[in-house]
Amino acid sequence: MFKKGHIVWNKGLTKETSLSLAIMANNKKGVSSQRKGHTKENDASIASMALKISEMKKGKQLVCNGWNKGLTRETDERVAKSFTPERNKKISNKLTGREITWGDKLSVAAIKRFENPSEREFVRQVMLRNFQNPDYVEKLRKARGTKPNTYEIKLQSILNEIMPDEWEFVGDGKKPIANKWPDFLNVRKRQIIEHYGRHWHPENPQPRIDLFKTLGYPTLIIYDNELKKINRDALKTKILNFSNGT
Repeated sequence: MFKKGHIVWNKGLTKETSLSLAIMANNKKGVSSQRKGHTKENDASIASMALKISEMKKGKQLVCNGWNKGLTRETDERVAKSFTPERNKKISNKLTGREITWGDKLSVAAIKRFENPSEREFVRQVMLRNFQNPDYVEKLRKARGTKPNTYEIKLQSILNEIMPDEWEFVGDGKKPIANKWPDFLNVRKRQIIEHYGRHWHPENPQPRIDLFKTLGYPTLIIYDNELKKINRDALKTKILNFSNGT
């Protein structure tokens, strides 16, 4: 339902400032519209939509309700059939143990689109341009609402114990370096500590280490198994040696 004062999602955005609009504009290049040549005079669907927009502009609301709005199992047979114990059990069994991956969340069209190297490069260039804009980075940081995970909280506790008030968690993007979001930043020296979970970070950290090094930030990688109590003393020594440059 669109009410008075409603602001559309793309108000004030352009293809230069919005990745979504940039992709939409890029996809339209060289593609003729399926409705080319259609008008409200010769296309009933366009005429219907034009009428609805006209009514909405007159101060009336355009209502887009679901077919089952206001209906219950007691008042509608279709709703009752949709919520039978047998059907609910069947859905539960189907989802039990299922791991939801990013692949499940991407549409088939998006997957096919990103199989195209030129499309991937286009998106990469848009993102590189966006990350040069401080306002974009700040909005992205707030939208993500990134907080330290369990392992990072443990690591922060250790850092506070052996080097009080010297290491700050910046994994939420508040202090990006070369468009990267390191985990911990030394507030007194140009040093970085990165936490790597072996399951979530199977990639080689060396390219990231080399990048930060070129900018004058030595980087220490700490893996999740090093945070176990049995390894704590060795970890503390490792951190102190890194901080002291030994």
